[in-house]
Amino acid sequence: MVNIPRTTSVSTIEKSLFITVSKNEFQNFLLVCPAVKEKMERVMKDRMIGKLSNMQIPFFQGITDLDMEDFSSSVEMHEFAENDVVFKEGDDGDKFFIIIHGEVRVEHSDPEKVVDIGHLGPGKYFGEMALVSDVPTARSATIVANKHAILLSIGKEVFHKFFDNNPLALMEFKLRLMEDRAELRDLLSHPNALEAFRNYLKSELADENLEFWCAQREFVLNVGNEVENLAERANKLFDTYLSTSADLQVNIPGKMRTEIKAALDSGKIDEGLFGRAEAEIYKLMVRDNYARFKRTSEFCEFFKSLGILIQNKALTTK
Repeated sequence: MVNIPRTTSVSTIEKSLFITVSKNEFQNFLLVCPAVKEKMERVMKDRMIGKLSNMQIPFFQGITDLDMEDFSSSVEMHEFAENDVVFKEGDDGDKFFIIIHGEVRVEHSDPEKVVDIGHLGPGKYFGEMALVSDVPTARSATIVANKHAILLSIGKEVFHKFFDNNPLALMEFKLRLMEDRAELRDLLSHPNALEAFRNYLKSELADENLEFWCAQREFVLNVGNEVENLAERANKLFDTYLSTSADLQVNIPGKMRTEIKAALDSGKIDEGLFGRAEAEIYKLMVRDNYARFKRTSEFCEFFKSLGILIQNKALTTK
């Protein structure tokens, strides 16, 4: 079916009789019998995916056994000769690739940007940002087949088909891919990571930032459901976190605080009322708290719970 060496050795254990078909004859047969070719390709992809699912590739850890059969019919298989380009730097990213056979290399147009990951072989994957990014993402490097290679590709539509109804699996997939490069907003979408970050902030006596962020997100989600109590809830949020006399006061510019108070007093209350304050606090947490959190054992322990060992050279101890 594809140009790869035998993957196993086969020996007879007793006297045997075989019918053999040469590769050329078989491929000619498939050309005139497309239905058979489709079934054979399906069997082959099932076997490849079965092998890959045992390689700890993050994608497959989010797909149940019941979904796997449906999934195998949705992926595509590609064959590349030596020095064929898989995709070019700057291309729109719309597929995630997994190497079944062979090897690829990474090339970059900017000599200042050294991609220190070497050659990628069977079981490795690349192009994952095309799946996890919410906006169109340009390829950051060129991928070239270093030798004859067989790849499976997973498109964005297929990815969302299997993960949109399982947001926790989707988030864990993102975190497994990004590891210590994960953005704070991704961690805050995972309940266990959120709790770990909250406990860390309490130890730093800075948990008011996260509590405000969570309260604001909840406020936005309920704006359309609680019209009658909207003003009451907005004022309570302001008094708890933004007022100059608030016990859990967060650090936002004085002008922003004044503008929010004026909007409250005039009754101009909508889902965007605290939006700029939320963005300000999020930037503060990313720049300050999250940067330190990533150097703690708690951060490493969370990823360990996902089956990932973070090599954190800057790990600090309390």
